[in-house]
Amino acid sequence: MKVFNAIAVFTAVILFSSCSSITVVTDYDKTVDFTKYKTYNIKSPRMAGDGTIDPEKLSKRNIEAIHSNIELQMNQKGYVKSANPDVWIIFYIKIDTKQELRTTSTGYYAGNPYYYGGYYGYNTGFSDVSVVEYTEGSIIIDLVDSKDDVLVWQGVGKKTINENKIDHTDEIRKTIGEIFYRYRFSPAK
Repeated sequence: MKVFNAIAVFTAVILFSSCSSITVVTDYDKTVDFTKYKTYNIKSPRMAGDGTIDPEKLSKRNIEAIHSNIELQMNQKGYVKSANPDVWIIFYIKIDTKQELRTTSTGYYAGNPYYYGGYYGYNTGFSDVSVVEYTEGSIIIDLVDSKDDVLVWQGVGKKTINENKIDHTDEIRKTIGEIFYRYRFSPAK
């Protein structure tokens, strides 16, 4: 029984640690010449349907962390912040409650055989299925051509978050860093 408990604890640690990694997806308009963009600015975030968090409800510290980390990433790539930018950066914050089915098994039971219709057999064990709810936070970053008002690039970072935690600045920094790691463009010199 101690071995089973140790395996169950190890499995739970692996499952929970794998849930905390950041998943990033990006897409862009392949017809756009990104080298023409040299300046940027950040617009107020927009609402994006169910589950979207109103920035007014987020802590000021978290909003500032999003702004400063986007600015840091854009500046490191060679862009300059401007009141009249080539691209607008618009970000969304979305919080979803997700469910995951988890199955645990007691494994094979090698006790007394049973007799059924002329055949002997062994108990194959039992399985238990449970539903686990968790909270997934997403940061969606859009780059919009300011002249044509067209979305040219989008990055989405998703991560399991702790709803009870107020300060998410470290997770924000890591997520925005992962998103912009996949932004492979730089302005022309």
